Order: sequence, then structure tokens, then C-alpha cells
Amino acid sequence: MSDATAARITGTGPEERPRDPRGSAGDFLADTISPEFGLLAMCCRWPPSPDRDAAIRAAAARPIDWPHFERVVSRQRVAGLVWHGLSRTGIDMPEATRQALRKAATAIARSSLALAAESLRLQGLFDQAGLDCAQVKGATLAALAYGSLGIRHAKDIDLAVPEVQLSAACGLLKTAGYEQQRPPPEISQAGFDLWRRYDKDIVWWHPAKHIELELHWNLTNLSMPINETLDFSTLQPIDISGSGAVKTLPPAQLFVYLCVHGAGHGWYRLKWLADIEALLEDKTGNEIEAYYRLAQETGSERALGQAFLLCADIFGLELPPDLSAMLHRSRRARLLARLALICMTRGKAETEIYQLPFGTSVVAVSHFLLARTPRAFLAEIARKSINLEDVLYLSLPKRLEFLYLLLRWPLWLCRRWKNAATR
Repeated sequence: MSDATAARITGTGPEERPRDPRGSAGDFLADTISPEFGLLAMCCRWPPSPDRDAAIRAAAARPIDWPHFERVVSRQRVAGLVWHGLSRTGIDMPEATRQALRKAATAIARSSLALAAESLRLQGLFDQAGLDCAQVKGATLAALAYGSLGIRHAKDIDLAVPEVQLSAACGLLKTAGYEQQRPPPEISQAGFDLWRRYDKDIVWWHPAKHIELELHWNLTNLSMPINETLDFSTLQPIDISGSGAVKTLPPAQLFVYLCVHGAGHGWYRLKWLADIEALLEDKTGNEIEAYYRLAQETGSERALGQAFLLCADIFGLELPPDLSAMLHRSRRARLLARLALICMTRGKAETEIYQLPFGTSVVAVSHFLLARTPRAFLAEIARKSINLEDVLYLSLPKRLEFLYLLLRWPLWLCRRWKNAATR
């Protein structure tokens, strides 16, 4: 991490500092970041090093509202990284905070081990059935980014399958003890066809193991060609337990997907950006540029540019000079980084974005900025014109799909009335 970045994040630099006339995301971050978020960000740097330890101690030297810090950690879902950083450096904190962070980190480790074991089981079942599947995020990402299953928070298992094998994959999950949750199994065929066109996954739940699973036929909802470039013949096996491996995307393709995933959510959780920083830590400038070139081929370079600027401003990532200059010249790239910082830190960085007034509107705006072509922009408009909750509430044939836009507000009122009546 550069001295300038460390000073900006930890608040240990001079009060007056030169401003970037372009209005960088870094300047915006310095104006809005709290001491609690600054400490959390330094704990999320990876791997452990004396440099990281010094940054954590500098950030912890500022006045910290520890109850607020606990809420920020919970909202950003980085308790494993935070506990690792604070316990390693021996930071003095209230005992209640220490116990809360230790408990949360222990829960992450226990849950991650259970998800890893289930991931291995599912990989074996898919292999035996002759079905392709790529496990993205989860245990594979924890192993690749952190070399440990007990650091990274994960709430579910993400499986990507070829769309032509979707029906067979659903049947396999049923026999494996999973129950379909969203969309509900009773959805009409017309409704499910519409769901497949505008969404990317089916959510499943294992009632005995209390494990959630997302079965993907698309990697993202965003209008990007990345969904068309998934090649299941190039998957890489990752050893996650010493006794078995699961398959995931090749390194460069996985990295691009993770950036697109974070951008799709507006980067409203720091944990997604921490994964990116951890994966980039040992990459050379040539490798980073190669990732960006691959993203250009899949129409995803704006998501990578956003992630690179955020990592530079929050974690001090050193970008290749030419790439850094190009991104900083781009008003769109700088605006995307600012919007992500708003999503990440709004509501004091402790309130879920969907609980804030117009909280997800900022994410929606960023989706349009990510669109690279007029066709992608129009596709994003079409996708946002249909609320999939309406599809569940009222199934219309394909020729009448245009009515969803006209019925959006009436259907919203009907859902609100129905929910109120059942309370």
C-alpha cells in the first residue's frame, strides 16, 4: 500500500492534502469514510504482513465507536478478516466487542467448512451423473484468494450449469435432498420461461443441512456477453480439503466474473472487493492488463475498471501506469467508483442498502453506466421494466409480456395489500 493511500484511509496524514482536479474516488472516500470503516478496510487487506499490521494499528489509533464498528463489520460481512487482523495485531478493544467478533468469526469458519463438505458431495454427484457444473465463489474462492476455508464469509453454494442441462441439474438436486424455493415449484411454464430470460438462477434449500444453493444458467443478470463465453471444457479443479477437488472457472474468467458480480450488486459489501484485492495481491502488471483485455472481449471492462479504481483507493493497489492513467481519465470509470463507494458506505456503512430510501436506485444507475453498447443499454431497460415478483404474482403469456410494465404499480399495491392482510 502506498503511503498516500494509508494516510487517506487511516486519517494519519496531514489535514490539508492536494486535491485531484479530476475529482477522484479517493478524494470522495477521504471525505466520507468513518474511522470505523477505515479500520475495517485495513483489516480486509490480504495477505498478512507487517505492512498490513502497521496500517491496522494506525487505523485503530483513531477514536473508534466499537458498537458501531461491530454493526459495520456485520453489514459488510467481513468478520473473519476483521477478527484475523485485530487479533493478530493485539488491538485493544472492549471485551464485549472482542467476544462478538470472535463468535462471528467462529461461525463463519464453521459454516464455511459445512459448505465445503457439501460442495465436494455435489461435485461427486454431478460427475457421476455426467453433468457439467462450475462452482463459483464459496469454497473455491476462499481457497484461491485466502488459502483457507475459515476466513471468507459465504452464505450459500453457487453452481453454474449449461442451460441445456438445467432440467437434469434440477432433478439431481431434488434427489440430493434440496427443495426449490425461488421461483416456487408451482410457477407456470410461461412464468418460468420468462424467469429464465430475465433472471440467472433458481434458489434451492436443503432443509436437513440448512444450506442454500443457487443454480445458475447465466453468470449475471447484466446485459453482457460474459454469459455467452462460459466454456465448461476449460474448468479447473481446486483442492479445497486435501481429500477432494471441485471445479471452477479458469483464473482469468473467474476474476472477470467476480468483478461483474460485484458490479451487479453495486459493490455494496466490502467483502466482494476484498476478494478482488486478495486475488490481485501476487499478480504482475502484465497479468492485470491481461485480465482487462479479457474483460474487453466479454464486454465487462467497465466492471473491471470500477473494481481496479476501488482497490486502488481503498487498499492501495498499484495498477500498471498506462491502465491507471486511462481509468483516471475516464469520467464514467470515476463515476462508477464513486457510486460504488456510496453504496458501500451509505447509511453509516451499517444499514442494509435495501432498507434505505431509494437505496437500490444507485445500483440501478450504475447498471446503465456499465452498458457498453446501445443494445446493452436497451436490454437493461427491458430487464428493469419487468419486476420478477410480478411474474410470480401474475403469469402472462409471452405475447402479453408488455403489460408487466403497465401493471407494475397496480401489482405492487396488490402485493402490499396481500402481505398486510396475512400479517
